[in-house]
Amino acid sequence: MQKRDRSDDEVPPVLYKYTDLKDWLPQMLSGESIQFSSRTRFNDPFDCRPAFQISVDTPEGNAFIDENLRRRGLSPADRLLAQSQIRNQSKSVRGFWQADSDALLDKMGILCLAENWSDILLWAHYGDMHRGICTGFHSNSDVFATVLPVKYRADLPVIRRPDDDQDAMLKKTFFTKAECWEYEQEWRAVKRPMPESWCQAEKAKYEDPEAARVHGEQRGCGKYQFNTAAIESITFGVNADPKRVTLARKWIRDAKLDIVVYQAERLDAKYSIDRKLLK
Repeated sequence: MQKRDRSDDEVPPVLYKYTDLKDWLPQMLSGESIQFSSRTRFNDPFDCRPAFQISVDTPEGNAFIDENLRRRGLSPADRLLAQSQIRNQSKSVRGFWQADSDALLDKMGILCLAENWSDILLWAHYGDMHRGICTGFHSNSDVFATVLPVKYRADLPVIRRPDDDQDAMLKKTFFTKAECWEYEQEWRAVKRPMPESWCQAEKAKYEDPEAARVHGEQRGCGKYQFNTAAIESITFGVNADPKRVTLARKWIRDAKLDIVVYQAERLDAKYSIDRKLLK
C-alpha cells in the first residue's frame, strides 16, 4: 500500500493497532481496556527522549532558572552554585533539565496507531510475527479523535527552555521520531498524569459525557475505557493459529459488535499481503 504524503495532516478515517492475540482481547472488545503505554516500554531507546537545553544568555532564561531553583527550596548560596553548574552544562544539549523531566515523562501514556493494516514490518514487529491481530478504529470516535501525526526527522529534537511553550515541548517529545521509523506512518494520542481535581474541572467543561470522559480522564500510562462503536474491524495475521482465530471470533460475537472481520493472506509472487472477509 502506498504511503501518504506526511505534509498532509488530515487524519485517515481508520487507524490501526497491531497486537498479539491473547486473552486480553475480550476486555478490549467490551471497551474496558485500551492501553496507553509508558515510553519505558518502547523498543526504540530514542523515542520520546528529546535533548534539553536551557538558555543562559537572556534575562528570560536566567529568570526561568532562578524561579525553578526557588521551587526546589534551595538557599541563595546553593542557588548561585546551581546556576553556575547550569551555565556550564548548557553547552551540552542534554543540559540541566534532563533528570528532572525523566520522572514525569516516564508516567505519560502514549497510544500508538498506524495508517494501514497491511505493512508486513508492522505485523512482524508488533503483531506477534503475523500471528496476532490488527484492530481498526474509527478516527473520528472517542479517544482516537485526539490523535496527532508523528513527524520524522534526521536530528534528535531539542527542547529549549524557556523558549519552547507547552505545545512545542509536547510535539518534540511525543510526536517526533527518527527517519528510520517513517515506514510506520504513525499517529498518537497522549494521556498526562494529572491530579483528580484537574480531571474533574476538565470534565465539567463538556456537556456530552463521552467527551468529558475522553478529555477529563488523564491518569498517564495505563488502561482506559472507550466506546466500542469506535472499533471498525479486526484482521487476523497470516500466521494466526486457527484455534485462536476461532476463539477470538467467539469473543467478537459475544461482545455483539457490528464490525467486519478479515483473515490476512500472502499474495503470490509479491512481498505483500491482502485480506479476505470472514463469514
